Amino acid sequence: MELEEGKLIVQKWRFGSWPDGLDSTVKIAFDEPEPEVILLTLTFLKKTC
Repeated sequence: MELEEGKLIVQKWRFGSWPDGLDSTVKIAFDEPEPEVILLTLTFLKKTC
């Protein structure tokens, strides 16, 4: 897991029903391009066996 407070969360996860060796990474990035406007970018990367 990676954490940059107020900017970025990166976490690996998997469903219990997925076969061993199959996991994914979720990246959530936060940006404030102007006051009171929050831009959230979600990236999902799935690793295959």
